[in-house]
Amino acid sequence: MTRFLVLAALFLAAGAIAEEPKGEYVFVPDTERLVGMNRGNEIVIGTLDANGEFHQTMKVEVQNPKIPVIIYKGPPFDSLNGSFVIPRSVYELRSGMLIPGKMGSTGLFVPEEDGKIIKFSKYKYGPDAPPIWNLPGRFELKKK
Repeated sequence: MTRFLVLAALFLAAGAIAEEPKGEYVFVPDTERLVGMNRGNEIVIGTLDANGEFHQTMKVEVQNPKIPVIIYKGPPFDSLNGSFVIPRSVYELRSGMLIPGKMGSTGLFVPEEDGKIIKFSKYKYGPDAPPIWNLPGRFELKKK
């Protein structure tokens, strides 16, 4: 079954942040979930592989970029880069390493010059940690 979704204002609704419960988190891979990225006059939809690489399966054109509202008929997807209203510190996952940088309202990742690259295995998820914008999965509270 398909759903009708109206995606408005560059996915701003997707940017709502809920307070995370305290505790230890574990990474749960999910390379099957659909994700979307804002690419100016179009939204590209696809999946992320285990390395964070995007694989496009479809695209939807935005009719009027000044009023970025599109009518999309298809399965729901998570916005990867459309929910950042102001530039925000994020990591980008590449080959098991996290590259620090900024994600701006244009939806483009800009690496931090001389930023400290860390191993993904050393990343500690939490409310104060920069998010990984191309995370191929999610973090869940560790069960006791």
